[in-house]
Amino acid sequence: MHCENEWVRAGVHTNSIEGFWSHLKRSIYGTFHSVPKKHLQKYVVEIFYRCNLRKSDQPISLALSSRLSQRIA
Repeated sequence: MHCENEWVRAGVHTNSIEGFWSHLKRSIYGTFHSVPKKHLQKYVVEIFYRCNLRKSDQPISLALSSRLSQRIA
């Protein structure tokens, strides 16, 4: 999209995915230091979950525990 001078389509920005990749790389290097290829998908899912909840008023631990209790019930 950049090569066509198009950065926004239907409200979706290229900065959104670039920001996510940046956050993913910083999380892996800063928090986990390295990630085995075998478990990469699990780390990506966790970081994606955290990224989606970053603007929530509810703490991540509380949101996670309520979702787990719903799955158990």
